[in-house]
Amino acid sequence: MSFARTDRSLVAQWWWTIDRWSIAALAIIIGFGALLIMASSPAVALRIHAGGLHPDDLFFVKRYFAVLPASLALMFVVSLQTPRMVRRIALVGFVISLVLLAYTLFGGVEIKGARRWIELPGLSLQPSEFVKPCFAVVCAWLFSQYRLRENFPGHWIAMLLYLTVVTLLIKQPDLGQTALVSVVWFTQFFLAGLRLYWVAAGMASGVVGLVGAYITLPHVASRIDRFLDPASGDSYQVDRSMDAFMNGGLWAAARAKARSRNRCPTRTPISSSPSPARSLASSPASSSSRSSPLSCSAASRGCCRRPTSSSCSPPPASSCSSGCRRSSTWHRPCI
Repeated sequence: MSFARTDRSLVAQWWWTIDRWSIAALAIIIGFGALLIMASSPAVALRIHAGGLHPDDLFFVKRYFAVLPASLALMFVVSLQTPRMVRRIALVGFVISLVLLAYTLFGGVEIKGARRWIELPGLSLQPSEFVKPCFAVVCAWLFSQYRLRENFPGHWIAMLLYLTVVTLLIKQPDLGQTALVSVVWFTQFFLAGLRLYWVAAGMASGVVGLVGAYITLPHVASRIDRFLDPASGDSYQVDRSMDAFMNGGLWAAARAKARSRNRCPTRTPISSSPSPARSLASSPASSSSRSSPLSCSAASRGCCRRPTSSSCSPPPASSCSSGCRRSSTWHRPCI
């Protein structure tokens, strides 16, 4: 694409004023998103029977590429607007998305204990994803007016909006979005001239909030414990990631050979002592175990798994280590 400097058309002005590094970063993010959804979503689509009676392993891939052109077009149209119009769009979008965010608390769909989605005909909507960009633009405008206009309480209004958004996100609960919104808002406030003692207070509040989440939210405590000590509980996601790295190699495996993403591979115990499961699998007297070997991950303290089974079940007491037998999570699916 090439335009003369003297070209005063709308697209030419856009081309000469747009942040090229931001465009490049967005292109990289879109590319990585496409790569990851093509690599990881087929197994999930088959597991949840996406597509109805005839499950389609490319269900999410097709939806991703179906909405991608519309998303790029919308981004292009918004980037053509003047700063004043962008602020107006952000303000209207923020008000609408904030109302929808509040609606999720009593009218949203509960998934795994959290209410973050709104079911609409033909699609599902997560209002918090619309709150984030609109909130960032509105707060940036408030902070700029706070610095430019005397006696304008832009920072206090931004604080009130921040507390409102964070309260609604915690009520869902969605700690990840809360942390992301907090970091963006705090960075904006810092760049707007936040005093150092307020910086210290904000950092202290973040630590207190993390400790409070650890105490009051069991799933947060479980994730932190497993991050600090993988042997303290289930590390299913980490195990699957390691399987992908070990089996895929430097240039990854072909789609037809990528078996780790679809089922549990044959695993060996991560243990310093010989594994009873390995002995059982290699024993000539155990023909059934040889055809479908059991394996036990001492790192995850998970259940013994049959690679060809769709769910986990309690193994014989002699087939796994004591650490595996202690687990109460026999029902956890293998994929």
